[in-house]
Amino acid sequence: MKYLFILIIFSFFELSATPLLSYRDIEPELKKAWEEAYPVAYTKISEKDLLKKGILYVRKGKVRLYLYTFKLFIPLYSFKDKTLQVEDPEKGKEIPVKLYYKPQDKEKPYFVELGEIQEFKNRSLIIQYIRK
Repeated sequence: MKYLFILIIFSFFELSATPLLSYRDIEPELKKAWEEAYPVAYTKISEKDLLKKGILYVRKGKVRLYLYTFKLFIPLYSFKDKTLQVEDPEKGKEIPVKLYYKPQDKEKPYFVELGEIQEFKNRSLIIQYIRK
């Protein structure tokens, strides 16, 4: 009976384990989530892991999510002939972006938000740092 209980516990943890992607492997997911959310494309990822602590396991409301942080370079756009075009690929802005991974959501597990995480203000929301 004792071994059956241990087997059930370990199988539960094995099934509930979510495969996390590293910062290098998550880039295609960032690109897809960005294209779904915003009409302009970024040209490059300037910086990854802004806090230099790895992937954050955070609480957002009652949901627990994994958080990746990036700094993206957005070139300067302008309207020409009623279409949005890159005016100068060298000029632009770097913006902080948060990519959330919600493993419970099978349809849309990744979504992005603009802005950076302020660790000192959001200390109660951060559950754990995961190096990857």
